[in-house]
Amino acid sequence: MPEHIVSRSKNWVLILSLLAMAITFLVVRWVVVNNRHVGSMTPFEAQAMDMTAMKSPPGVQPVGAEEVSSRGVGGEESFPGTVMAFSDEDVVARIPGRVVAVPVYPGDSVRAGQLLARLEADEYATQAAQAGLEGKAGLAMVTVAEMEVSRLRAARERAAVESGAMSSAERQARAERTTVGIEAIRAREEVKAKHADVDEMEADLTYADQKLERQQRLYEADAISLDDLQAAKAARDAQAAKVRSANADVLTTAKAADAAQSRILAADSAVSFAVGNHAAARKRVAEADREIAKAQAEVAARRAEAKAVASGAGSARIISGYRQLRALDDAVVSERLVSPGSLVQPGQTVMKLKVVDRVRVQAQIPSRLVGRLKVGSPVQIESGKLTRRGTITSIFPAAETSTRTFTAEAVIGNPDRALVPGSFAKVSIGTGAGKRGIAVRESAIHRDADGGKFVWVVAERKGDVKTDWTCTMHPEVSSPGPGACPICKMELTPRQAMSKAVAARWPVATGSADGEYVSVLTGLKNGDRVIYAGHENLIEGTPIQVVPWEPDGPKQLPKGSNSPGPHEGH
Repeated sequence: MPEHIVSRSKNWVLILSLLAMAITFLVVRWVVVNNRHVGSMTPFEAQAMDMTAMKSPPGVQPVGAEEVSSRGVGGEESFPGTVMAFSDEDVVARIPGRVVAVPVYPGDSVRAGQLLARLEADEYATQAAQAGLEGKAGLAMVTVAEMEVSRLRAARERAAVESGAMSSAERQARAERTTVGIEAIRAREEVKAKHADVDEMEADLTYADQKLERQQRLYEADAISLDDLQAAKAARDAQAAKVRSANADVLTTAKAADAAQSRILAADSAVSFAVGNHAAARKRVAEADREIAKAQAEVAARRAEAKAVASGAGSARIISGYRQLRALDDAVVSERLVSPGSLVQPGQTVMKLKVVDRVRVQAQIPSRLVGRLKVGSPVQIESGKLTRRGTITSIFPAAETSTRTFTAEAVIGNPDRALVPGSFAKVSIGTGAGKRGIAVRESAIHRDADGGKFVWVVAERKGDVKTDWTCTMHPEVSSPGPGACPICKMELTPRQAMSKAVAARWPVATGSADGEYVSVLTGLKNGDRVIYAGHENLIEGTPIQVVPWEPDGPKQLPKGSNSPGPHEGH
């Protein structure tokens, strides 16, 4: 088949398909518009409908209001608070191991030091025992080294005593050498003196010989008598005897001098021996000192090793003690995160505890009270049927920027543990003596764009009240008479403002507050009715009707709205 014929056939198929779709859409639209029930909406209308429009029709907006009266404001203010545990404790595993026992359960009270869980990690116990044995061996080595020091000190003392004795012997030998030297000097001088005497006597003997010769010649010449010759001969013999005696003395004295010299040599030898002995003794003392220093260094090294081993043993015992997880304080188990048989790793939380014998109650306080509160201010805590009194123990120094509030905290005794952490509490704080005056609810006070304060009050509207007709599904529809709703075709129903009351905006100046009421200094008087609820979307002159108001909204809506209140139709 030619290509242009195939292309033309495809175009006709496309045109016919589009035409069928258009006819189907028109038929469905005709059926939806002309055959639906009155009041029903198409899916498009239902999706586009603003459900916020389902409220009281304009002119009869329900509000909650009350007459202004005098009351005391400022004596005490209450704020919502939160009960918190005094402290939280995470029980964390410090070593890896298998949980073999968890004897406590959430809600159980535990004492400080009580066993919370036990891990199976015997290798740490083995390491602790081995480290203990090594520590004992190290201490034994220290004892041996100290005994060696004691032995060396005793040897040193003996060497010192011996050195002292050698020193005394040296001094004695030197003294004896000095004495012997003096004696030898004296002997040598005496020998010299004897030699001088001998020389003199020999000179006299020579003279006697010469005289004897002269006397002999004279005798031979008969110049002298025999007696004279014999006298000369006797004198000469006597002198010779003296010389012989003097020479004998010289020999004796020389022998004594030689003996003295021998003693000097002996004394010198004794001195040298004593000096040698003393030097050897001093050397032994010095050697003992060096040995003692070496032994003391060995003791210090052994002690350091023993200390290191003891430290390691202590660390091993501490790590071994990590097998048992114990509570740090008296507390209550709040969570148990593992069960027996679980494997845990270091840093893993095993359970959580809370100290609840004392609790911290925190409340957010408006910044306007920052100057009135201080640490020690009285506070009352109410939680359920419980009431506890205490004082503010801490005021946090920074305010929350989004709410302009700061945190005040009170630590309250909780021996019966009736205050449960995490629960809400009413915190009442004294803010000064209350003064009576005009006061309104805090919810009635508003601020304008410039920060000025105002209230909405119930005022009288001038003129007649007109009735119009509207649709209950589309309250924005307004008609002067009956008919059908132009949107959903439902019949219109009459609506009428049930009073001439309208909203009026009055500026005010406020004073102290107690968390529920605020004193009004200017702008109101007794008897004025102030709107405290339902004031959303109010503008000056909005028709209103005061209805009973409950915490979750109006108890009923004004008649004519055809809309049930929150407690009607449910």
